[in-house]
Amino acid sequence: MKKKQRTTIWLSQNVMNELDQMSERADCRRRSEFIEEAIKFYDGYIRSQDENQYLPIAFSSAMNVLLRLQK
Repeated sequence: MKKKQRTTIWLSQNVMNELDQMSERADCRRRSEFIEEAIKFYDGYIRSQDENQYLPIAFSSAMNVLLRLQK
């Protein structure tokens, strides 16, 4: 497992509520797990604008979520 670094972020209450709902739907045990996956997904989207590779990255991310849901 990679070593993780602690950080602080400031979010509005509305965003925190949405974060909790999305984390639950994505079967993430911790907010940080969901945030990390969301950042990776968004990074893939941004890179795809230059590399035209968003769909393979998005597909891989979606498959990871589906595999977790099957557990």
